[in-house]
Amino acid sequence: MKTVLAISDTVENTEFDLSRCTATIKDLDLDPMVVVPVFYWTDGTSEKNEVTEIIDYVFGECETAAVAIGYMTDESVISYLSDKLENVKHAPVVAAPSLISDKGEILVTEDTYYMIIDNLLPKVQLLIINSLEAETLCGFECPVKNDLMRAAKKIFNDYGCHVLIRGNENTDGESVLCVGDSTVWIENIIPAPGFDTKKYTLFAAAACAMALGGVTAEAAIFGLEFVNGVSEFQKGPEPEPEAPKAQTPVVETPKAEEPKAEVKPEAVKAEPAAVPMAKKLEDERQKMDDLIQRAKSLQYSSRSRFNAPIIGNSMEMIPPAKQPDSLVSPAKPLRDIARNIEFHTDDEPTAVTSAIEKKPEPRSEVSALSNPSERIKNETNSSIRQLQSLKDRLSKMTGSDSN
Repeated sequence: MKTVLAISDTVENTEFDLSRCTATIKDLDLDPMVVVPVFYWTDGTSEKNEVTEIIDYVFGECETAAVAIGYMTDESVISYLSDKLENVKHAPVVAAPSLISDKGEILVTEDTYYMIIDNLLPKVQLLIINSLEAETLCGFECPVKNDLMRAAKKIFNDYGCHVLIRGNENTDGESVLCVGDSTVWIENIIPAPGFDTKKYTLFAAAACAMALGGVTAEAAIFGLEFVNGVSEFQKGPEPEPEAPKAQTPVVETPKAEEPKAEVKPEAVKAEPAAVPMAKKLEDERQKMDDLIQRAKSLQYSSRSRFNAPIIGNSMEMIPPAKQPDSLVSPAKPLRDIARNIEFHTDDEPTAVTSAIEKKPEPRSEVSALSNPSERIKNETNSSIRQLQSLKDRLSKMTGSDSN
């Protein structure tokens, strides 16, 4: 049975729940090997797992048929994984980094974004993104379908990876697939009646297809069909059993039994001891499964700390007050996101338009204008003074005594 390596953070009860990725690999009759850098729980806490030693063992000792990379937020793990993919011969890599959600939510920090695009994407064979992520990576907006084709080609030229841009309402559900010189549209796939579209993950299904020998285009189309329940894993035809051949009975002459050599106890070779790292990897696998199962059943009595005991010594508790940006970031227009990500060189002059930018000097004090009662008082005092002046002038004209 071939093994598929899946590396991703897991966010409980969301589309980033790694249990879906595991179910995808298992239901395609492949062996999942799961590495989880960070667990995010629904109560706001998270657990960080030290995975560098496991990554070393997997890329150094294990034979994997494909690598599936999902949502990742730990910059150090992304950097370490990128170095491994750079220096070690590895299986095909399928990545769905989930930089921006379909609703426009920013799911990673700026540092994580640059770590992914600068170090990880050049080592990926198939990149799976949505239209918002495509606009961010290519640097221009894509209001029409043809713009997405241009975006896919530009991303391929910039990072060297094949690109699958998932369809949306603007494309009538059609997806764009760029595999170098060829850029094609993939028809909108209608889910099978009664099928749960949240059961599987697309990037894991595509990685499994590549593990089974499919090329990039086949893997992308198979993944889209599989997560919609319209395609199943088809095993190759089994060879037909050969018909038994007629055998001529042969009369054998009994031979004299030869004396068997006596085997001394010290001559028996001892079985080799189990590899310590392999045992540790199995323990990590079991620990991951236990944590995923525990997440579905545990009850939390307080948001201030994680009540369950920490398994092993490699887990690090992160305070719940520091939630990942992916869980709290508000939706933002893509043009604002792209504007924040643009590179600005220091030698570019800053344009000064006109004198409008210079604030005019205040003509008078304006603090009193903000207080209506003060304004009325000033106006009343002015009227009284004018009335008194008029009365004095009238007295002088008539010659009457003001006293």
